[in-house]
Amino acid sequence: MNNDKSKPGLSTPKSPKSVRNNEPATPNENNPDDHRPSSPDGSVCSIAPGAVVDSNLPQKVDESDLSDVMSEAIKELDQLIKDEGTDVLLNDEIKDPACDPDVPVFVDQVAIWDAYSEMKRAHADIKRTPCTRSRLSDTLGTEIYFKKDFMQVTGSFKERGARYFCEKLDMDKRKIGVVTASAGNHAQALARHGKITGTYVTVVMPEQAPLIKVESCRKLGANVILHGPGFGHAKAFAMHLAKKTGAVYVNGYDHPHILAGQGSMGIEILEDVPDVDYIICPIGGGGLIAGISSAVKYLRPSVKIIGVESTRTPSWSSAMENGKPLLCRATVSCAKQTIADGLSVPFVGVNAFYTAKGLIERVVQIDEDWIAVAILRLLESEKAVVEGAGASGLGAILSGVLPELQGKKMRYCLMRW
Repeated sequence: MNNDKSKPGLSTPKSPKSVRNNEPATPNENNPDDHRPSSPDGSVCSIAPGAVVDSNLPQKVDESDLSDVMSEAIKELDQLIKDEGTDVLLNDEIKDPACDPDVPVFVDQVAIWDAYSEMKRAHADIKRTPCTRSRLSDTLGTEIYFKKDFMQVTGSFKERGARYFCEKLDMDKRKIGVVTASAGNHAQALARHGKITGTYVTVVMPEQAPLIKVESCRKLGANVILHGPGFGHAKAFAMHLAKKTGAVYVNGYDHPHILAGQGSMGIEILEDVPDVDYIICPIGGGGLIAGISSAVKYLRPSVKIIGVESTRTPSWSSAMENGKPLLCRATVSCAKQTIADGLSVPFVGVNAFYTAKGLIERVVQIDEDWIAVAILRLLESEKAVVEGAGASGLGAILSGVLPELQGKKMRYCLMRW
C-alpha cells in the first residue's frame, strides 16, 4: 500500500487515460451545496465538457420513431442469427469504446465528487441510505455497520451509477437512446432513471432471465428484448443493436460514469462512520468496489478494503492471477448453480480492475453455504431480506476467512443490497 500522504494510494496513470487527473476533492466555494471540485478560475470541474449534469426537465422523446428504428434493427439481427447460427453475433465481437482493455480508465476524485453532487441534487429519486450499527455487533464482539442500499427504489446500489450515466448524456444521445445487457438490478435501475431523465432505454436480457425482473423493467418504461441462452449472447446482441441504431451501449459494471456513481457510496460511508477501519465489499463485475475504493482510499488511506467472492464465481481472483481481466471459466460453468447471481460475472470490468487493483487489501472467497447463513442471520437480526450477493460480506465474517477481524474492537462496514 502506498502511504504517501500527499497522494494517498493513488497516482495518475501516464499511458492509460484518466477520467481527470487527481485533484483535491473539496467543495465548490461558490456554492457550498455543490461538492464538485472547483477549477482555479472558480468554475466547476466535470468529466466531459458540455455534458448535461443538472436535473432539468427532460425533453419529450418520440418513442414511436425510436421503436420503429429498433424494430427494424432487431428484425435484421434476428434474420442474421437464423441464417448463420446462434453464435454469429458472439463471434463477431464489437468493442466497447468506453471499456477498452488497451486504454483503461482510472476513475478518480473529480468523477466521484461530481457523481456525489448529482446524488444530492437528485435526492428525490436517489435515497441517501443509512449506514447504521448492526445488532450483530454485540453477538460477534465487534463493531459492524451496514450500508443499506437495498432501500433504493429498485433494491440496489445500481441506481447511483444508472442515474449519473443518464445525467451525463447530452439531449441528442438521450433521444437516440441507450442499450444495455443485464439480467437484473442494472436493467431495472437504468429503466427507472432513463424514464426520469427522458432517456429511451432498451434492455437485452437472456431468455432465462427471471420473469419478475423482465416485467419490472417493462413497467419502469424500458424496451425489453429477450435473447440468447446466457449473458454473453445477450450482450453481443445489445452491442450489435447499439451499432445499428446509433444508440449508446452502457456496460452496467464498467462504464466510467457507472463506477463514479457507485463511488458516491464510499463518501457517504465516511460521513456516517468516519473512523471505519475496514470496508468489506462483494465483487461481481467490480464496479462497486472500484468506485468505493477510489473514493475511500483518497480520503482515508488507512481504511482497508477487502473484497468477497463466492468460490463458485472467482472472476476477480482469476483476473489478479492473470494480471488482467480474462474470461473466468469457473464462473461460466457455475452460473446456474449460485445463490449469489449478482456476483456471477464471468469477465470483470477492465476499468474497474485498473482502478481498484492497487487499492484493495485482499480478496477472499467463501463457500455459498455461508452466504445462505448470512441471509438468514440478516433476516433474524436486522429484519431485512437481502439477496445473496449483498449478504456475502457478512458471510465472510461468519465463515472465519478473516481471522484478523475476529474479536477485535474495530469498525467494519459491510455493503448490503
